Amino acid sequence: FMNKHLFSRRKMYGLSFVAAILLFSGCTIGYNEDATWTSNVRNAQLESPTEVIVANNNDGTATIRWKVVEGAGGYEVSFYNVDDPEQRVPVGEENEFIDGCSVTRNIGDDTKYLACVRALGSTQLNNTEAKVPAEKDFTTLIETTGTIPVGTDIAEYFKTNPLPDSATELAYDLVAGGTYTMNDVVDFGAHSVTFRGDKVSHPKVTFGESARFVTCAGLKIKFIDFDCNAASSGSSSNSFILLSNDPSGAGLTASTPGQFVITDPIMIQSCEVRGINRHLIYCNSTSYCVKQFTVNDCILGFNQSNIIIHMNSSNAFIAHMMFQNSTLYSTVQSNQRFIHFSSRGPHWFINQTSGSDIYGLSTMYNGVSYRGGVNIQNCTFYNIAYTGQMANYGGILQNTTYMSITNNIFVNTGNNELIRRITNNNNSIPKLVNRNSGWYGDSYTTDAGMSYDANPIITNPNLTDPTNAVETERDFTPRGAEHLSARIGDPRWLPGGDEE
Repeated sequence: FMNKHLFSRRKMYGLSFVAAILLFSGCTIGYNEDATWTSNVRNAQLESPTEVIVANNNDGTATIRWKVVEGAGGYEVSFYNVDDPEQRVPVGEENEFIDGCSVTRNIGDDTKYLACVRALGSTQLNNTEAKVPAEKDFTTLIETTGTIPVGTDIAEYFKTNPLPDSATELAYDLVAGGTYTMNDVVDFGAHSVTFRGDKVSHPKVTFGESARFVTCAGLKIKFIDFDCNAASSGSSSNSFILLSNDPSGAGLTASTPGQFVITDPIMIQSCEVRGINRHLIYCNSTSYCVKQFTVNDCILGFNQSNIIIHMNSSNAFIAHMMFQNSTLYSTVQSNQRFIHFSSRGPHWFINQTSGSDIYGLSTMYNGVSYRGGVNIQNCTFYNIAYTGQMANYGGILQNTTYMSITNNIFVNTGNNELIRRITNNNNSIPKLVNRNSGWYGDSYTTDAGMSYDANPIITNPNLTDPTNAVETERDFTPRGAEHLSARIGDPRWLPGGDEE
């Protein structure tokens, strides 16, 4: 009996030892399961891994994996943002020691990366570290469909090169630092399109009288500067983005309540768009529900002659609208509105029997699901809707809609009725209003809706030079001490803002 017991204990210890060896060697083997662990490489000058893979985990991270280097004592790993190839920016720890064959890093949208993996030596085996790392390019930019040559008229390019039939998103690139014209309508129809320049060196596009982008699908315009001063202000359909009156073939028709639902986002990202003479986005005369419209990290300059966000036609509206980290200004003092939607809203799209969100409009805000939202965060407004209404949209004012107005500077904007118009002074609407500054004329705003703000800043933001005749030299840096310390408004105007 004792011999059997002793044998069983020895067998158990032996299996545990084997399991431990497999566990540790599995890390050494890396992602290539056909490799075998060995320590027979000695007295050698090592080379870096022959194969490196970077895999997008689709959760805001990427995993870097590499093939094992036999005889290595570990690896030195760096992961860089290389949007500017002349200036690598480390993501995570630079030259991190990794005792294994993989590591995970955070990633963002529309970004170019470079992974560097260098094999380190082993004093035990008398192996010397690799002289240079293995490198692997990685990008979160979607694949380019076409690159438009410098000097091209963009409208003519798409007439000559029509969009291909595709169920996936198309991406068209402008050359870094290039100059372009656009003298006619560019109609992307039912295609979901990304139209982009370069993050570091924005190309520049000059609009002609009839220029506009037209779509009835998702559209992302990124990293481009536009001069729209020559575009017509007299045409009712003139708009930077115009929604098409012909959504046929887009598969958008909703049987109830009859709207064309654009579920893919419409976005203006990291652009300077100056001289907008009419609308930023206009629904035309077609009944649209745009699920998401976003302006992020932009400077938008208007010669405001009409409604800026114009969805007040044929029951149109935007379910979720966000302005973030942006500056909006007008060169003239206008009595037109900033936002105008129809009387419909997201509640029209709920199955009245089951209560289900039949078109997937719901989005999370602060951990709670809402069917619509108006979010204005860390923005600077100057002269927008000077004597006009900030917002008019009865249909979106529901208890299923979330309003967030935080960390903004409003100067001579919204006829001295900022928060009151955005929220309609409706106590039943879920809202977050915090740390805003409203200044109209020579004094702090008398807007009664500012009572919702728990931490308003009531002193003059004293913007540096918002009226410079040269638009590109306008300076919206606040000189108010409270504004600077609270870091409100568009971050680009704050000390160190470009680094945040």
